[in-house]
Amino acid sequence: MEQITDRLLSELPGRAAADGSVDFIEEVAFPLSITVICEMVGIPEQDRPLWRRWADDLNGLDTDLVRDSAPALVDHVLALIEERRRTPGDDLISAMVTPSPDGEPPLPERDIVTMTMLVTNVGYENTAYFLANGLAALLAHPDQLDLLRDDPVLLPSAVTELLRWGGSVPATRPRFAAQDIDLHGTRIRAGEAVVLSLLGANRDHRYHPDADRLDITRYQDAQDDHVALGHGAHFCLGAALVRLETQVLLGALTARFPGLRLAVAPDRLERVHVPGVGRRLTRLPLHL
Repeated sequence: MEQITDRLLSELPGRAAADGSVDFIEEVAFPLSITVICEMVGIPEQDRPLWRRWADDLNGLDTDLVRDSAPALVDHVLALIEERRRTPGDDLISAMVTPSPDGEPPLPERDIVTMTMLVTNVGYENTAYFLANGLAALLAHPDQLDLLRDDPVLLPSAVTELLRWGGSVPATRPRFAAQDIDLHGTRIRAGEAVVLSLLGANRDHRYHPDADRLDITRYQDAQDDHVALGHGAHFCLGAALVRLETQVLLGALTARFPGLRLAVAPDRLERVHVPGVGRRLTRLPLHL
């Protein structure tokens, strides 16, 4: 991961636009997240641009693109499964097609396809947007950025606070009440949908003192208590990877580019509303 990050950052100055700015999302966040997740899953390097396109199509709202890309992606995973059965490697697909040391049979092929597509698509897009959210938050709070640059030991606490402050998944998928229930004075009927706001919970002043203030020291000596990565049975399987990826990137960025700053005012950053997801940054222009 350090090597991937170092390569991307070393190429960054050469990718600047005419005004000297670089788009962090397009030049770093997306390439880093797709490369890391593909390395872990076992996607060959030459196929990764294709996988990024498929992931973009499946995560979008164009049904024609989904209809075209989904079968192609399934066929590609099936071919990778056959290849790993012949020559296993040190990757997730190989682990899923190989019997476990205690004799457990491999996962069914259908489950391997589903898991590969899920891990790749979710790990790519959500991670990329969190990297952008986290960096944008730090750049909009230069006192916190300076604090992190002066004391890299704060990286784990900073990543936890950035997850609380602006995780890339603002709400859960709808849950449906199995029976009538009263919740904080509101009657929810059986069959009605309930959407839980993760961002709202993470800014709840009853649980997070001074919740609207970004404070990268908040979790230096405190237990992680946010729900940006879910909770219980629905806790994010990739939580450790997201944390590590963000720590490595922020540490490298702050060390390599001491003059890093936004190329526009924070309130002029471009965002788009994605139905069912929320508002996402479309670009994050930086001056190095």
